[in-house]
Amino acid sequence: MYYHKTWKQIAPLDKETFYNDIDEYIIRISSIQWTNNIPKLVFDQWILHLYKHELTKNYSWIDLSKVKFEVEIWDTDKLLNINFLRDDYIEDLTTMSTDEIKKYTRNSDRAYWEKNGTWKIPPIIANTLSFGNIPPNVEFHSPLQLIEGHTRIGLLKRYYKSELKINKEHSIYLMTNSQQ
Repeated sequence: MYYHKTWKQIAPLDKETFYNDIDEYIIRISSIQWTNNIPKLVFDQWILHLYKHELTKNYSWIDLSKVKFEVEIWDTDKLLNINFLRDDYIEDLTTMSTDEIKKYTRNSDRAYWEKNGTWKIPPIIANTLSFGNIPPNVEFHSPLQLIEGHTRIGLLKRYYKSELKINKEHSIYLMTNSQQ
């Protein structure tokens, strides 16, 4: 898998995994100036935990020093109509039993949904058009594509179809090329 040099600069150490404290990782990479442009929650949910995941091939060519992440508020309909690489997983979440859902979600996340009608941590969505020449082996299929947050989108679809009251609007991180 090809990794742009900026991805190599922030490569997690073997001991920095999903179960370790994000703070140690952030402290270690904080000397790299451009990392200050990436929110801690983006590192935590995407880069640190999914660095070696197969789906990372779709993004590891991106120069992270030229990327910006902005929190935006989107309505539910817009969120349900973006491109998902894992459509089958998202659809499965809409029909799983409550016990099955527990395998894919944390108790605190489900409780947050039930109390607040939205997710606790904004998912990451790429504005793919802002990246210009996209390598041919990359799966960017639409102008807006979900990068991280497939379970959250799946739960949004599930709750949208159910009796659970959900908000009409939700926060997201919109990832764009700041050099466009």
